Amino acid sequence: NAADAYVGNLAVGTYVIEKDGLVNLKVAAPAPYGSDPLAMAVRKDWPELATLIDRALFAMTPKERQTIQNKWLSLRVEYGLQVMDILKWVGIVGGVAFLWIVQLRWMVRQRTRQLRHEIRLRRTKETALMAQSDQMNAIFDSLEAIVYVADITTMQLISLNRYGCSLFGEDWGGKKCYEVFQINQDRLCPFCNNDRIVIGEKPQPYQLREFFNEKTGRWYQAIDRVIPWPDGRMVKLVIAFDVTDRKEMDRIKDEMLSVVSHEVNTPLTAMMGFAEMMMENDIPQAQQKEYLDIIYQESERLADLFDNFITLQSVKMGLGETFHHRIQIQPLLERTVDLFRNLAPGHQISLALETALPEVDGDSEYLFRVFINLVSNAVKYSPQGGAVRVTASVQSANLVIRVSDEGVGISPPEQERIFDPFYRVDNRDSRTFGGMGLGLALVREIMDKHGGKVWVESSGARGSSFFISLPLPESLEAQAQSLSSFSRTA
Repeated sequence: NAADAYVGNLAVGTYVIEKDGLVNLKVAAPAPYGSDPLAMAVRKDWPELATLIDRALFAMTPKERQTIQNKWLSLRVEYGLQVMDILKWVGIVGGVAFLWIVQLRWMVRQRTRQLRHEIRLRRTKETALMAQSDQMNAIFDSLEAIVYVADITTMQLISLNRYGCSLFGEDWGGKKCYEVFQINQDRLCPFCNNDRIVIGEKPQPYQLREFFNEKTGRWYQAIDRVIPWPDGRMVKLVIAFDVTDRKEMDRIKDEMLSVVSHEVNTPLTAMMGFAEMMMENDIPQAQQKEYLDIIYQESERLADLFDNFITLQSVKMGLGETFHHRIQIQPLLERTVDLFRNLAPGHQISLALETALPEVDGDSEYLFRVFINLVSNAVKYSPQGGAVRVTASVQSANLVIRVSDEGVGISPPEQERIFDPFYRVDNRDSRTFGGMGLGLALVREIMDKHGGKVWVESSGARGSSFFISLPLPESLEAQAQSLSSFSRTA
């Protein structure tokens, strides 16, 4: 039989499907007409059969009942789409999804708050680090010292303070320290101490070293130490202070001790010897006067020695810098020449001026000491009766003064060194004249403080000429050019 649908008891439907082989029929869904209990029917005229069946059913065990049910009433039910089922599952899935979304949003908010807190902490730390870095840079930039940081492995510069940039330039990025700080250096410097400040990747205590830098021509004392850098690598921190002045003072001290041991001891020995001789012996008056004159000359020599030395040190340290007074040079020259005419009557000392000299800015006492030292050297190193000439003229914007003698010449190699403290020309005549070699050093120091220059010209055989040049004040340059020329021999 053909049918579109069948509604009936499940047990009856199962029997019909099995009996008639209706394999294309499927149980789709329960009907909304209620559920009939399963029952067995017998003919009305067979009441005994109904009683027997009831007894048999009652006597069956649950297992036997289940076996019969599985055999005769088992049927696969393939439900179709039910609206209620759909709504039920939509509700379940939607509820789960809603709960999941709610939880996810809560988790997102929690994580967002956590991330914002971490970002605030990170920004706070970054701000603190930047402030600390700015403070450290400000401190290092304020130091009159070279401060740099280099990778301990590659020696590539990471940081260089402002003072270092002023000496070695701004173009140091990506370069190695020895390429920036040294001349024609392509490997670690001989005095590098990397093997002492880090051993086996373990930083060691700081190291002190002194070295000479050819680029600046200065001596430095450096403090070297290995420290961890924020990116995790080990770096070398170097702080180098300029100790050239200290080294120079040490050199001067050593030279002074060497020279003083001779230059001071000699006059002291003479003074003590003649004084002792006069005290222990009955010396004629004429001879006493001779001895006293020697003692006086030696004491004057000592006084001049110490006076030059003290003045040189005071000028070097900047004491008495009162070079802002407008002074006349001509009276100082005349005073110097008059003094040595009386002290050295055997010499022909002259002063010749090409023009009326203009005023200069300076210190009259210091400049007078310059003239004294130059004329004194000219007299000392000139043969008895030799001529000493002092001339002065305006050249461009400078006042140039020249002191010439006819004495012992100075060889070219020594013409620059004679202005160094304690240096003396090494020849027999200079040893005869004595002295500690401080006079010309003092002259150069005073001229440097006045913004001027000093130099010497000599053939090296006979005679020398010492020149000093003083800058004229701007307001007097025109005046110096307009002054009438005249020549006068003092």
